Amino acid sequence: MLSCFLWIFSFTISFTAYSISQMSQHAANGPPITNTDDAIFYDPERVFAPSSLDDIRGLIHKARKNGHKVRPLGSGHSWNTMAVSDDIYISLYNYRGLVNVDTDRKQITVRGGTRLWELNRYASKYGLAMTILPSITNQTIGGAIATGTHGSGIKYGSLSSFVVELELITGTGKILTLKRNDTRLFDAAGVSLGLLGIITKVTLQCEEAFNLLEVRHTYSLQHCLDQYKDIVGSSQYVKFWIEFNSKACAVYTVNRTTEEPRNRPPQPLSDILTVILELFQLFFSVFPSTANTGMKLLFKYADVLPNQIRTDYSFNVLPIPNYIDEYHTEAEFAVPYDDCSRAISDVLRVKDEHNIPLNHIIEVRFVKGDSFWLSNEYQRDNCHVTLLLHNPSDYYTRLYFNTYYQIVLKYGGRPHWGKVLAMSPDEARRLYPKLDEFIEVYRKLDPDRIFANDLLESILGV
Repeated sequence: MLSCFLWIFSFTISFTAYSISQMSQHAANGPPITNTDDAIFYDPERVFAPSSLDDIRGLIHKARKNGHKVRPLGSGHSWNTMAVSDDIYISLYNYRGLVNVDTDRKQITVRGGTRLWELNRYASKYGLAMTILPSITNQTIGGAIATGTHGSGIKYGSLSSFVVELELITGTGKILTLKRNDTRLFDAAGVSLGLLGIITKVTLQCEEAFNLLEVRHTYSLQHCLDQYKDIVGSSQYVKFWIEFNSKACAVYTVNRTTEEPRNRPPQPLSDILTVILELFQLFFSVFPSTANTGMKLLFKYADVLPNQIRTDYSFNVLPIPNYIDEYHTEAEFAVPYDDCSRAISDVLRVKDEHNIPLNHIIEVRFVKGDSFWLSNEYQRDNCHVTLLLHNPSDYYTRLYFNTYYQIVLKYGGRPHWGKVLAMSPDEARRLYPKLDEFIEVYRKLDPDRIFANDLLESILGV
C-alpha cells in the first residue's frame, strides 16, 4: 500500500512539470493566442488590444473602410470558432477595470475586458457580490454576456439577467448605450454573440456580500433523475455531476448562511489525495483511455475528499476551484426544465447502445428563463446538460456529439453558444423565434457585416 502511494506521489510530482508547460500560454499575460483546448489559434499578428474608446472606434472605422472582418476576442474560453476572424481581432485586454460603484443601488460598472474574477474583487471591496457566477471566472464580462454564460440555480437567470446597462460600439463605430427600458434593443443585445458590436462597458446589479454553505452528497443516478425537482427546489443553488459508468451522481446543494467562512482542521492525507486526484484529471486529458477506470475511482472515493461541507464567501463557492486547468471538450444544451430526467436518460441509453467510450462527466445545471432573443433561456426555465470528453478522437467526438445533438433536438434543446456548436439556420429559427428580428437589428447596427464570420453565417444565416 505504501509503495503504491509513493509511486502515485512521485508520478504526480513529475507530471506537474508537464501540466505547467501545457498551461503556460493560457496563464501568460496578454490576449489569448489559443482557445481553451488549444484547438483554435488566434494569430497574434492580427490581434489588436486598444486601451481607449477612440482606439476601438478607430480600428472599426479602418476595418470598415478596408472591407475587413472584425471579431471581438475575449479570454478564449470557447470550444468553437465563434471568435475566429478572417482579418482582425479586437481584444479588450487593455480596456478593463472598475468604472463606478453605486453602493445605494448596489450596482457596479466595469469595462468590457474585465475578467469575472476581477469583477468579484471590485464588488467585494465595496461589500457587494454577484448573485450568480459561472463554473469558471476567467471570462471577460463582455464575452460572458455575449454568449449567455450562466450559473446554476432555478431561481436565477444567466449573467445577462443582471445587466442594468451596457455600452457597445457598433459596426459603424457609433457608441450605443442601452438600458433595460430600451426593451427591443436591450433584449437583442443581452446575448448578441459579438454581432451587434464590441461590448465596452457593463453595469451589473449586485447585492450585499453574502456567504454560502455548500453540501455535497453522492447518490444513485436513478434517485437524482426521479427526484430532481425536489432536490433542485430544496436549495438556492444546485448542480449535479453524473459519472456515466458507475451511474453515480454527486449533488451539490448551496444555500445562504449567516455563518462566517471557517477554516477546516488540517487534513494532510486528504489534502495530498486532492492534489493527486486533480493531477489525475489532467492525466486523463492526455491519456483518455485511462479515464473510464479513473472516473469510477474518483466517484468511489469522493467522500474522502475535503469540503464535503464548507462555508465560504459566495465568490469562492459558486465557481469550481480550478486546481488544474485540464484539457477537455464540451457540448452543452439547454432543455426545458420539465424534460430534464427524460433527456438525460435518453443520452445515457444511446451511449450504451452505441458503446460510446465516455470518459468524463455530465454536469447538470438549472437556470431561470429570461427575455433575451438569442438566450438559451428565452421564455423558459432550463436544465443545462453539459457533456465533457477528455481529449477525444475525431471519430468519437463526431459520434458522441452528433448523437447527443439529435437526442436533445427532440426536446427543443438549445446549444450553448460557447461550446461545441452545429446548427442550421432553419433549426436556429425553430429554437429561437426572435432570430429574424435579431438579424434585422444586426443589419442596422452593422450594415457592412464586419462582425460576421463563417460560423455565424452558417448557423444564423446572417
